[in-house]
Amino acid sequence: MLPIIAVKYPCFNYLHRQSMLMNLTNDLLSQAELLDQNQNEILSWQIHGEERLNRRPDSDRWSLYEIIDHLDKVNRSYFDQLAEITLGNGRSLNGLGLWWGNKLGKFILNGVQPSNTRKVKTFPVWTPTAITYQDVVFSNFVESQQKMIGYMKSSGEAVARDTRIVSPANKYLYYPLGIAFQIIAVHQLRHIQQGKQVLQFFHDEIEP
Repeated sequence: MLPIIAVKYPCFNYLHRQSMLMNLTNDLLSQAELLDQNQNEILSWQIHGEERLNRRPDSDRWSLYEIIDHLDKVNRSYFDQLAEITLGNGRSLNGLGLWWGNKLGKFILNGVQPSNTRKVKTFPVWTPTAITYQDVVFSNFVESQQKMIGYMKSSGEAVARDTRIVSPANKYLYYPLGIAFQIIAVHQLRHIQQGKQVLQFFHDEIEP
């Protein structure tokens, strides 16, 4: 019986891994689809003029252009690491490191949920540039968004290995790649909601 059991286990492990990879791939495709939807929502802001796109509702809130620039900066801040992971140079988390990475990643994920209205100070690496923007901001964002979508769709194996991503904002913070993709997608939803509030402010200003 022992030789038969030894033959069965590798087969079971292979099927289990393939099933896990399929589920991860489907999850990543869903997140990539969410990024496409986020992009379409942001591109709908193009109907507004330059003055409105550059204007802040008040000193404590970003303009629509600043929101887009911020999201573009977040995307691009991950690209060097994602390129290395694509080349097979990623480092997998395990044991205590995986436990801590999951805990930290989920804490950050909860913090960027649209339902969490607590204001969070932006790290310098992601702070919008203090300039008067032009519509190139939209094309820059689309470029980085499509690149991020490509990385999401091709990262199933890396996500399955619990590959580590270091926060671009703080080298001491890290989390699994799968959670990093979730953070990116949900964080965009949070700022899209912020953009809708800016647009509502302009609407209320015209029609009190």
